[in-house]
Amino acid sequence: MLNDEWASHPTWASEDSGFVAHRKNGYEEGLHRIEEERHDYDFYIEANQKCIQLLEPIAQQMLTLHPNERVNFKMPPGLGGQSTSIYKRVLKKMYGPDKGAEVANEMFKNPFSVVPIVMARLKQKDEEWRFTQVSFRIHTLFSFPFTRMLRMEC
Repeated sequence: MLNDEWASHPTWASEDSGFVAHRKNGYEEGLHRIEEERHDYDFYIEANQKCIQLLEPIAQQMLTLHPNERVNFKMPPGLGGQSTSIYKRVLKKMYGPDKGAEVANEMFKNPFSVVPIVMARLKQKDEEWRFTQVSFRIHTLFSFPFTRMLRMEC
């Protein structure tokens, strides 16, 4: 369907004027908030899965080491991945900002006591976040009045 009556274009103003393209109604704001929460869930689920993928081979390797080899074992920097920020961000999300940094440091100091606990927690959070994501999507689908969002007040 073509729109012959309305034309939409951005209103360019100076940076000091507080540029607003259009006003959102309450339903659009709600939808935007829902999309942001979904994005956060998706991001942390993917990052958590990446941490599990990085940490699982290390945990398996640790199980196969002999007791005299355990003394010289060092955790690979970045857990063998390209970035240290991924696992640090996930640990901070799971344990809080202060405890998350402490857990990350302890994982490198005492890997044989910390890694099994962190692995179990990562897997537990993965299940929780995936369940919450699915229930969140179902709840959003049936409870949000999408048609009202489309109404424009003139």
